[in-house]
Amino acid sequence: MALPNEKRSAEASVKYLLYGMFASAIMLYGISLLFGFTGSVDFLTPDFSQKLAQVAPEAVTLAFIMVMAGVLFKISVFPFHFWVADVYESTPMATVAFFSTCSKLAGFGFLLNFLPIIWQYDFKSYVEWFSPEYLIGFCAVTSIGVGNLMALTQKNAKRMLAYSAIAHSGFILLPLTSFENQAHESVLYYMAAYVFISFASFFAIDKIIKVAGNEEIESFSGLGISFPALGIAAIICMIALTGLPPTTGFFAKFYIFSAIWDSYTLEQERIFLYIFLFGLSNTVLGLFYYLKIPYFMFLKRGNEVSKSILSTCLLYTSPSPR
Repeated sequence: MALPNEKRSAEASVKYLLYGMFASAIMLYGISLLFGFTGSVDFLTPDFSQKLAQVAPEAVTLAFIMVMAGVLFKISVFPFHFWVADVYESTPMATVAFFSTCSKLAGFGFLLNFLPIIWQYDFKSYVEWFSPEYLIGFCAVTSIGVGNLMALTQKNAKRMLAYSAIAHSGFILLPLTSFENQAHESVLYYMAAYVFISFASFFAIDKIIKVAGNEEIESFSGLGISFPALGIAAIICMIALTGLPPTTGFFAKFYIFSAIWDSYTLEQERIFLYIFLFGLSNTVLGLFYYLKIPYFMFLKRGNEVSKSILSTCLLYTSPSPR
């Protein structure tokens, strides 16, 4: 992550390393507690749940909270999101694209296998103050809200993508408040779509930044006219991140909201209706910062940029003379 002689990159690397070590230590300690209680880490076996039921509820609750804290840090949701913006801004785009998607895939993959145990263990009967559904719902909703509101205020393109990534983590987490079958499928689809959309978006923004020579969104002014290919790529990527049709981002969010609505119709709990409405309103909110980039590229005039710069920014290279 860090580059030689890059003070800002080195600072971001140290910050991510220290926070990541601390979060991993908490998660591993929680897993070690579960192993001590049951003698196994095979979460999906009935024997694991049976042995867990014989342990003091307060100890099991503590172990689950520690495991969830480490995983929530890895997928960068509220309140474990504080490292994301600085690391995104100070890290090369290729590295950001890798760990912003792959670490989330690993984190959500773990949750899909770990959460069924939480639903099997009746916490409400033992510990009145702990509700896994409300904990996950709180982290999901606050991640979407904080991510979108902070992204609206950003003038730096990389920081804007950082906060939008927090919001996307919240959207993926939303269906897991219920964990019905459709919720499982919607999370898998969203994760698969998010990987492709994120890599395309990071690639496009990286090329735009190299052409503009600046990470500030205002410096993108007029580049859509000078470099139509970059402008069109930016429009497609931003529309996909917003979740507008006919992109795969639309279908990803459609499945997410369908799973939440099904949970509401099946369980008849108003919390799912509130989550559904909140998610829809924040999808609309995303338009205001995602379309800011195409707006500056096509509707704002900027300084003329030499097209010779494009040869160093795009993948095409001219053949060498013989």
